[in-house]
Amino acid sequence: MKSIRLHELQKAKIRLSYFAWKDMNLLNKTPHSILLKRVWDSTRDEMQSFFDQVGESFREMVQALGTCVLTLYPKISHGFDAHRDVLIINLWSWMFCGLSIQSFEVGFAPIFLKAGELFHEFQHHEYLKKNRMLGVSENELDLFSKQHGSEMEEIAFRKQIEILKRYKKIAPSAISIITFKAFAWKNDGNCTIKPKQYTGLRTEDIIDGFIQQYETAIALVKEDVSASKYTEESDETDAQINKEISRALDLPIDVNQDRSRYKEIKLYF
Repeated sequence: MKSIRLHELQKAKIRLSYFAWKDMNLLNKTPHSILLKRVWDSTRDEMQSFFDQVGESFREMVQALGTCVLTLYPKISHGFDAHRDVLIINLWSWMFCGLSIQSFEVGFAPIFLKAGELFHEFQHHEYLKKNRMLGVSENELDLFSKQHGSEMEEIAFRKQIEILKRYKKIAPSAISIITFKAFAWKNDGNCTIKPKQYTGLRTEDIIDGFIQQYETAIALVKEDVSASKYTEESDETDAQINKEISRALDLPIDVNQDRSRYKEIKLYF
């Protein structure tokens, strides 16, 4: 582990996180919208490269999903809302992730992790589309989930595991991961940042750790046709990770606040 300096895109992500916390609607206004577009386009390019490497069509996913909604609602990392036919993304979870290295720390998310989560939600979209459940009422979706939620989640996790296994065969043997803490925020979005870098981390070990998590999730959803228990545990896990991100950013959030209190903005793939 060593101290480093962040590059401009990483600083931009931290700055965006502040303005989203202050007022999500600020990200629709200049200059914050320009900063968001830079970060969004960079992530798109990374995902395009990842999916090319594992033999999947990123373009197909983008065309299918079309619209996404950014929020800071902490009980969501990524989720497909079939009633609204949109992908919902937590902005903080999209840019950062919780990493158990020596202790629980918050860092910049490896692209294979974020791409895998997107691929998971794409499988939800395809499953629901196949069953003509896009755009239906919430009551219809609830009934469908009670009957088919487990099958849908199992398919999505198995597909997610499959592309991670493909990537593991071609991934670099080791990667570095940067963690950080931010504090002393100013109204212009500047702050003090203390980053750390962990080098020589075995990519295979990191991927295997996530695969194990997803296999555990499959076992959990198979116990319950509706997958309601998994959904509840997933919500709590997302809330805990976003709480840790909140601490790393020194930007407090209330994980129990009603979802309607969190503003949303739309983006197009």
